[in-house]
Amino acid sequence: MLRKWIYLALMVTLGGKSLVSQNPNWVVSGIMPLPVAGAQTAVHDSLIYIIGGYTDPNDIQGSLLELIQVYDPRSGAWDSVAYSLDVGRAGFAAGVHQEQLYFGGGVWNSTGQPFIFSIDCWDFGDTLTSLQFNPQYNRVNTTGLVHNGKLYMIGGAPVGTSPVALNYVVEFDIATRTTLTFDTLYPAGNLPIQQMATRIGDDIYIFGGYFFGVSGGVMTFNTVNHTFSRVGDLNRERAGGAAVAVDARDIYIIGGYNENPAQPALDSLTIYNTHSGGIEAGPRLNWGRSDLMAAKYGDSIYIFGGFDNNLTLVPIIEKLEVLTGISSIGPPLGASADFSLEQNYPNPFNPETVISYRLSVVSDLTLAVYNLLGEKIVTLVDARQGAGRHQVRWNGRDENGQPVSSGVYIYRLRAGSFVQSRKMILVR
Repeated sequence: MLRKWIYLALMVTLGGKSLVSQNPNWVVSGIMPLPVAGAQTAVHDSLIYIIGGYTDPNDIQGSLLELIQVYDPRSGAWDSVAYSLDVGRAGFAAGVHQEQLYFGGGVWNSTGQPFIFSIDCWDFGDTLTSLQFNPQYNRVNTTGLVHNGKLYMIGGAPVGTSPVALNYVVEFDIATRTTLTFDTLYPAGNLPIQQMATRIGDDIYIFGGYFFGVSGGVMTFNTVNHTFSRVGDLNRERAGGAAVAVDARDIYIIGGYNENPAQPALDSLTIYNTHSGGIEAGPRLNWGRSDLMAAKYGDSIYIFGGFDNNLTLVPIIEKLEVLTGISSIGPPLGASADFSLEQNYPNPFNPETVISYRLSVVSDLTLAVYNLLGEKIVTLVDARQGAGRHQVRWNGRDENGQPVSSGVYIYRLRAGSFVQSRKMILVR
């Protein structure tokens, strides 16, 4: 009976989905005490920070917030930081480097001097410093991130009368406090706004945005050689959403809007494969939302705020569990029927289970077990084996022979270019 209740508890933990399901759903994870849109998120010391934002789409300047909200995804508790921003910001670029948060842009009122031109640094404590001032930082509805000691600001629109023409990409070197600009795509100074960006390796992937209409283009900006590339298109135009890299291959593009007046706030998720350029539909949100915030913490994506189809702030926090550091669950596209990884049996199991797999040719292979964070627990097979069906047992112990706790685990078979993973449940 105890095992049955543990199994049911695990089912609830994963949002009521079957634990061997290939498509987890978004689940409600809490309520924002002060919902906002257009803010930025930062993950630091197991907390998610919601920085700035606004509350009224009809009066962005008048509803900008200087508040920094703090969410603990482990307990669901909220707090606010006593130290606030010097000026309210929304639609800006931000990122963490060496335990400090760096951000720029997003000051909508030209009277917000001098911060309309500043890049600031916050130490997650009581110190906020303006590092540099430059007219190129005067932009709202920009996107960007921090990578390799540099803050990147991409696109956006200037504020105030007679502003300087903005270059498309600004690179601010945190160590030297120098600024470089790059603009081979939009030399006229009219730039896209509300694009969505994230990073894999040294490439920043830039999705959609609004530029004389909503775009569906996918571009990269290489942060080493400073070159742009057009790499594909989304399956639909999108702006004002969020882009999250979940591993070294896949990017999730979440929510936003397009030019369909019947659905100004999208509830869709698009999965973009950076290796193949392929597009796949992910699980839909429970609430469509534009100008939302997203953060990846552990093996989950959290989304906050934004506006629904009625331009009402969405207070609901949604959470989606993802698998990171390992291949997607289920059979790989185009895999030969003679290469396969079977579901373990029994499942759930205690104390051990059998994993079967089939090879079509002699292969060097590895079969390993991971937790949901993508951390390897144990290698079961690392050898060359002949064609045919093979079996291996797992006794629920790690590399050191220590028993692991009850929970969901992933086993992955890699043989040449063939990679496949499945879920299994250990119930103590």
